[in-house]
Amino acid sequence: MDKFDNVVAYSGDDENNEFVYKFVAKNKFDRTNPKANADILEYGTLYVAKFNGEFGDFKGDLEWVELSLDKHGLDKAFKSQADILIRTREAATMVGATPMDRCEWIRKDPNSEFLYATFTNNKVRESVDAANPRAKNIYGQILKFSPKNGDHTSREFVWDTFVLAGNPALKSGLEKGSNNINVNNMFNSPDGLAFDNAGRVWIATDGDYSNKGDYEGMGNNQLLCADPYSGEIRRFATGPVACELTGIEFDDECKTMFISVQHPGEGLKGSHWPEGENKTPKSAVIMITKDDGSVIGS
Repeated sequence: MDKFDNVVAYSGDDENNEFVYKFVAKNKFDRTNPKANADILEYGTLYVAKFNGEFGDFKGDLEWVELSLDKHGLDKAFKSQADILIRTREAATMVGATPMDRCEWIRKDPNSEFLYATFTNNKVRESVDAANPRAKNIYGQILKFSPKNGDHTSREFVWDTFVLAGNPALKSGLEKGSNNINVNNMFNSPDGLAFDNAGRVWIATDGDYSNKGDYEGMGNNQLLCADPYSGEIRRFATGPVACELTGIEFDDECKTMFISVQHPGEGLKGSHWPEGENKTPKSAVIMITKDDGSVIGS
């Protein structure tokens, strides 16, 4: 293995109709000299994602468009590179990046070059495109993307839809979700993401827990486990009333899982978790193990 590695960081913008970004560091990571890496994220090139494809294909090409002052006529609208970094959303719009449905978490599959990104929802979306096929998207989706040549510094990627969340018990068409959604695993607003050592995808939700109307049958926010190859998704756990589940982590052997339960009883919804009746609800981190001590999810 080369002692020098490229450093690439991905990020989303958790707002309606905003963008997905990639930062490629100028210098490479030096495995033999940690001190040399202290400022590695200080210098580099910022890119924004343009998702191309035919509507209804649920896949396509992904182009990373450089947001540098001397590219794409940005020097006509911005005074400096610092100006671009302050008004990044404007720059991304100017170069034709794809407005997305609130990108939250981005995680890389440890067993492939694919990255997975959660898009929670976008209740104000009016126009649709290949990567965002639903107007007023109340359920959200997860996309996956990877470089065509295996090099994450590349500008040429491919993407496809891993799951469209939805409610097949009530809805039809795209609103019922993709084929890997059924009445036993349906959810809305995917948020947190994690991978275990075996490559299983863990999905935490932060959405509507009313269990009414468009969300009937979904219940509280939940934690799900997915097979990245077959696309199968199973519900693993359901949170207490009016909470968000987030912050999925494992020990080195993946025999212990940690997950955060945020704001149970939000908005005075009547929760008494975790201490029981007549107690004030409290946020907490919980630890999950199997009775036989084996790997979680196995």
